[in-house]
Amino acid sequence: VGIILDGAGHTITGTGTSGVDHDGVRVSGWHVTIKDLTIKNFKNGIYSGDTDGLTVSGVTIDSASSYAMYILGLNPSIVTPTDITGNTVKNSNTGIRLFDIKSDVGSCTSGTIDVFVQSNTIQNVDMGIGLSNSDGACVQNNTIEDSTNSIGVTWSHDVTIKNNVITDSTSAAI
Repeated sequence: VGIILDGAGHTITGTGTSGVDHDGVRVSGWHVTIKDLTIKNFKNGIYSGDTDGLTVSGVTIDSASSYAMYILGLNPSIVTPTDITGNTVKNSNTGIRLFDIKSDVGSCTSGTIDVFVQSNTIQNVDMGIGLSNSDGACVQNNTIEDSTNSIGVTWSHDVTIKNNVITDSTSAAI
């Protein structure tokens, strides 16, 4: 089954937003779920490194000085199921950042694609959603407000971006 961190509506509050290992939640492993949790005042809200099968849902991250969610895959040539759905990020430098996450190429329909960033609300950030070397992802139905850059994709292919609402992006929307 894997690891399940069910915050049950609780809040984790850090002592500041700096420090090399100052993460609200740091995970690595197989089939990890993080849900129903509020994370405040850390350098990184969630740091996931080398996790195969990550689900983050119902999480609120406030005031992350570096990344609200920093998701690093196992290997860019291995399919890494990742589902980042229904979260809120605010007052952070970077909202959701995926590196080296790979999906089977398909459409944005459950069952045909393995990497979803969907139905998240991101407010007052420098970068809303960023994907690097992350192929075949589906970025859909997100709301990004008051950002410098909203959605950025580099060194990736077959990424679908659709039905996102972007308001007050001061530099680049996509």
